[in-house]
This record gives sequence, structure tokens and C-alpha cells, in this order.
Amino acid sequence: MNLIDNAIKYAEKGLSVVPLQPNSKQPAIKFKNRLPLTVDEIKELWTANPDYGIAIKTTLLIIIDIDSEDHGNGDGFASFRELPKEWFPPTLSYTSPSGGKHLIYFRPRRAILRCGSGSFQNWKPAIDVISGSNSVTPFPPTNGYSWDNQNDIVTAPLELMRAISADYAAKKQAANGGYLTADYSKIGQKRWTGILLDELVSGFDYGSRNVLMTSLAGKMFGVGAEPETVYELMLFANDHSKPPLSTNELNNIFKSILNREVAKRERQENETN
Repeated sequence: MNLIDNAIKYAEKGLSVVPLQPNSKQPAIKFKNRLPLTVDEIKELWTANPDYGIAIKTTLLIIIDIDSEDHGNGDGFASFRELPKEWFPPTLSYTSPSGGKHLIYFRPRRAILRCGSGSFQNWKPAIDVISGSNSVTPFPPTNGYSWDNQNDIVTAPLELMRAISADYAAKKQAANGGYLTADYSKIGQKRWTGILLDELVSGFDYGSRNVLMTSLAGKMFGVGAEPETVYELMLFANDHSKPPLSTNELNNIFKSILNREVAKRERQENETN
């Protein structure tokens, strides 16, 4: 299977594909804050540039990047053996040209992961965490990367999320004179606004996207947000959904809720006059 076929396969599985410059980890297009490429866009890009490598945006993913000693950053496998095995259930993984390993997990819904702006370098010695809507990771068969197995991608345990977040908070606190005092390993009571913000970042799963996106739009209009704000935030939530709704579906939801809100406000104005 060639690169274009692999890129299409990943997109059809709901992953956001980004082309890489040949023999490089450098993205070939501007990918930050844009919707995933469609299959037609992928065909156009790789037909014109068949040597493009493949990367995946880590919007929905957590990548545990374990370096080998050959990478020159220490022995990540020794660090990995010290971690609880239950944090790392079997999942899809691949090996880098230097012998390192990448474990791929889905982010749990509604769980918060704090790991910096896309990556947490040296979470443990020679182990990085890569996650976030504006980060990418190369995928096989790009640049000598190869699959270890054909496992499904499974969801990361909450214990792993909490451990990464707690370690990130501790390192930030140590690096900034102790100004961070929150214990991110504990989840407290969320208020309505916090739940709404979590929905925006978590996105929605396949079977619930339309209903939950409709509910999200209604909530934002309900607190008086401007239509432009509602639409931008719907785009943001859609970018975090797996897979995202099509543009037509999203627009139809927005127009339906907007028309409903306009009619409701007109009724309220008539009742007060």
C-alpha cells in the first residue's frame, strides 16, 4: 500500500491527516486550527506530491513516545519498565527508525490532560507525551516508521491522564517558583461553565455528534453568545470530534438553532410590548 492509500485509510478511520515534506518531520501545509483534510483534498495533495510523508494531528490522541538509547536522550525503555503496567493497556503502536516506540491511545471523553502546548518533553526520562489539536506525529510507513501490531487504538486509562497532569503541574510549579498549587490529579466539582468548556475541547463521538452539537449550540445561544461566537466554537468542538461532522451538517445545525433563537427572541419582544 502506497502513501496516498495509507493517508486515505487513516482519514476514513476518523484521524486528521497532515502531509509531511519528503524525508522530514516538517508539515507541508499549515495545519493549525484547520478542519481535517477531506479524502478529496488528500488525493489532490498526494497526487501532486507522491513522496509526501504522513503525520496525524493528535487532537483526539495521546502518544507515549519512548526513546531508545540510540536516540541519544537516555533509555526510555528502562524508564517505561518502572511505570505501572495497568497504565498502558495493549494498543496500536509503531517503532521509529532509531528503535523507539510510540504507543497510541485515544483521549478519554471529558477527561482533562495537562501536558503543555502539544507535548510534555521528558515526562519521564527519555519518554515524551504528545497530545493536542496543534501537534502532529509521523505515522507509518513514513520515513522508516513501521507498525508493531494491528491492534485497535484503545482509550487511555484515567490513571494515566491523572499521572501525566500531576507530573506536568509539579514540574511547572518547580520551574516557576511554586505559583501553581492546584493538584491536577484530583477532579473536583465542575460548574456549568466548566462542563461546557470541557465539551468544546472533548468533542463528540460518532453516534452522538448531531444531538450533542445541537445541545451545545443551544447552550451557547442560551447564555447570550453572539452568532459568530457560537459558530466559531462549534467549529472548534467539531475539530475535536471523531470523526467530525461534514461542513453541511454543521451548517444545518447552526442555521436551525439560530432560526429557533431568533424566533424565540421575537416572541419575547412581542410579549413585552
